[in-house]
Amino acid sequence: MNDVKAMAERFKVLACESRVAIIDLLKHGPQKVTEIAEALGMSQPAVSQNLKVLKSAGLVADQKDGYWVSYSLNPIRLLEIRRELEGVCRCNTLDCVNTLSAYTREIEAELAWSNRQHEEHAKG
Repeated sequence: MNDVKAMAERFKVLACESRVAIIDLLKHGPQKVTEIAEALGMSQPAVSQNLKVLKSAGLVADQKDGYWVSYSLNPIRLLEIRRELEGVCRCNTLDCVNTLSAYTREIEAELAWSNRQHEEHAKG
């Protein structure tokens, strides 16, 4: 039961529309707080607070870029959470399995792209 409780706590991080929107934005590459705030129509303090929660959950990493800090997704942690969710929501029908397989390929491709973007950004 403790495993289920801990898993539920991890999923709560994703139960916030603003955090999901930030994750969706960051899948396109690293962003600064000001860029996220502008893109999502949120205040900078609200973005910072949500990034703090996402970072503490290991879903987002930060990297100092001179005076600014850029935020990017942590694809490994996102993959771990996705696998946890798949473990909870196992489907028995072929349609469901095919849908999950297609989704998995799509996410893995996005994570690979995100990793390449993060590496290129880190190189300068």
